[in-house]
Amino acid sequence: MAEIQLPVTVTASPSTTPQEAAANANATTQAARPGWMTSEFALSAIANVLGYLMASGVIADGTLWARLIGAALALLATLGYTYGRSAIKAATNRAVN
Repeated sequence: MAEIQLPVTVTASPSTTPQEAAANANATTQAARPGWMTSEFALSAIANVLGYLMASGVIADGTLWARLIGAALALLATLGYTYGRSAIKAATNRAVN
């Protein structure tokens, strides 16, 4: 797998040597990970499964409200994950281009 390196702007003080500036830049540069390897994915997957189970009636107290809350939970987890990954991808694309 290829890792994407995000560029980092390093401001150096007059006493900072080029080697120190390069070391600081390397220490703060992070690679973007694939979506399925993130904690956001794991948490949203758990929220989706629980939401779908509640919406289907498998986990519920039998009320319509419990099913609606389960459906809303699954929808919000999906939207939150999608928004988060889109923001990361947009930042990565801006940094690369």
